Amino acid sequence: MTATGVESSLLSLLAVFILAAGVGIFVAKVGRFPYTIALLLAGLAVSILGVEVGLELSHDLILLVLLPPLLFEGAATTDLERFRANIIPILVLAVPGLIVSVLILGYIGQFAFGLPLLIALLFAATILPTDPVSVLALFEELGAPRRLSILVEGESLLNDGVGVVVFSALLAIILESGTDPSALFTPEKLGTVGADIVVASLGGLVVGLTAGYAVFRVMANLTST
Repeated sequence: MTATGVESSLLSLLAVFILAAGVGIFVAKVGRFPYTIALLLAGLAVSILGVEVGLELSHDLILLVLLPPLLFEGAATTDLERFRANIIPILVLAVPGLIVSVLILGYIGQFAFGLPLLIALLFAATILPTDPVSVLALFEELGAPRRLSILVEGESLLNDGVGVVVFSALLAIILESGTDPSALFTPEKLGTVGADIVVASLGGLVVGLTAGYAVFRVMANLTST
């Protein structure tokens, strides 16, 4: 998507923002009604009524416009002390946990949906890294243990990056070698994919830490002034 395409999509997002604001006002008037559930119902109603907002989801729109604010808001409101105290289970859930889930769902998906194995794995990598905002809101209402919320929230912060790396690696294999599973399950290809995942993960970590620290310093200076 070009810069013009991104700007056009941002303009189309205004209709979505207006709808979300209207839902927020409705929830504020009604009282104790989960905002995320109200958004879901509003989206379902818009879909049933066939209302067109002129918005076409794309790779750039999701990764450059929608995902960064969600991750930033989640990271900014995370209890860092509790996050560090639970970093081991969070990493286990976000990295090997997500990869195992992708493999399981991909294997089942090839039979359930009649898809080639690599396409089923690609589909699994797309849908498994979910945002738990509705779950966290429900935890808060039910008074769930704080550690459970930290585990779910921390895992969600990391699994998006892992999901993007796994998705990109699978997509590159499919575009290069087709949907034949033998293109993936060879020692050479597994080694190449593993190396690509490690390089992308470490590179993303370095870029994320650098950008995060820069934004943190800017916000700290703005707060102090």
